[in-house]
Amino acid sequence: MALKKRGSGEQIRPGDMRHQVIIKRGTSTDDGHGGRSASWAEVGRAWANLKPVSVNRALSYGLTLTNKAYEIDMVYENSKYTIDEDAILEVKATGQTLYIQSVLDVDMRNYRYTIFATEKK
Repeated sequence: MALKKRGSGEQIRPGDMRHQVIIKRGTSTDDGHGGRSASWAEVGRAWANLKPVSVNRALSYGLTLTNKAYEIDMVYENSKYTIDEDAILEVKATGQTLYIQSVLDVDMRNYRYTIFATEKK
């Protein structure tokens, strides 16, 4: 079921949010030999609605077509974590890793976000 577009004052239905996503941010640590080791650390979890993006829509947003693109609608709890292009999302049920391309503040209140992300293979 696709998420219906809603105005800024409308509530999100809990049934629309079917996928649990894990928000991760990159961290780097000393490897003890003069180099750095990069890894991803979990900073939060949220329920989200994931929808594949059509080719036409992906092109209109400037997304690359080499990877499958998704539109993710989610409630943002900004006191817990930050969502931007430096973070990744991991879909818990499928294990997919999605790389954020852009973040849109839907209601202009930092509450509801639409995220466009691609899957790297």
